[in-house]
Amino acid sequence: MAIRLLGRNYPEELKGELAERFTKYIQKISTENPEHIPIDFRGEKRLTPEVALQEISELNIQDSEQQQLLDDLKKYLHSHFR
Repeated sequence: MAIRLLGRNYPEELKGELAERFTKYIQKISTENPEHIPIDFRGEKRLTPEVALQEISELNIQDSEQQQLLDDLKKYLHSHFR
């Protein structure tokens, strides 16, 4: 997990064997997942902003407070990930 974090956030810091291990990890998740859907450290599909927005739109919420929270989340996802 540490190599993943370093590779994702500080790729220039990975040298030698660590860089090779990170490269192998990236190749592994790419070949195991030909649809190119990001996977998490458990090997499961990661929730992307696009999937989250789709799931939010499919919800039928009756409570106005919960609906407001979902609307705020949609605005956040649109402003930060699109």
